[in-house]
Amino acid sequence: MTKIRFAGLFLCFTVNAAFAEDRVVTGVTDRQADELEQIVRSHLIDPYSAKVPVMHVTIGAVEDRHLCGAVNSKNIYGAYSGLRPFYMPFETLTPQFPDTEAEHLAIMAICDGWGLSVSDQVFTFSYE
Repeated sequence: MTKIRFAGLFLCFTVNAAFAEDRVVTGVTDRQADELEQIVRSHLIDPYSAKVPVMHVTIGAVEDRHLCGAVNSKNIYGAYSGLRPFYMPFETLTPQFPDTEAEHLAIMAICDGWGLSVSDQVFTFSYE
C-alpha cells in the first residue's frame, strides 16, 4: 500500500513539473511582468491560451522603456500559431504583433537594436 501511495505521489509531482512553465524576464519585477503579460494577453484572439515565455524590458525613464518578448497563442482556428516576437512601447502600452514575415523580422531587429534580443528563441514563419 505504501508503494502505491508513493508511486501516486511521485506521479502527481512529475505531472505538475511537466506543466510548469519557465519564463525568462529581465528589467522588471515578477509582479510587473505579470501585469505586462496581462496587457499583452488582452490584445490576442484567445488571451487565455497565451504563453509568454520571454519578456525583456529596457531600463530608463518610462517614456523610453520598451517591452520585447515572444508569445504563443491560439489563432482563429483554435491551433497554436508558434512563438511570435512582439514589442510594446510603455508610452502606449499597445503591443505590436507581426502580420507578415517582413514585420516579424522588423520587430526582431527593433528588439535587437535595443539590446533586448529575442532572436535566441525559436520563431515560426507561418504568415500567409
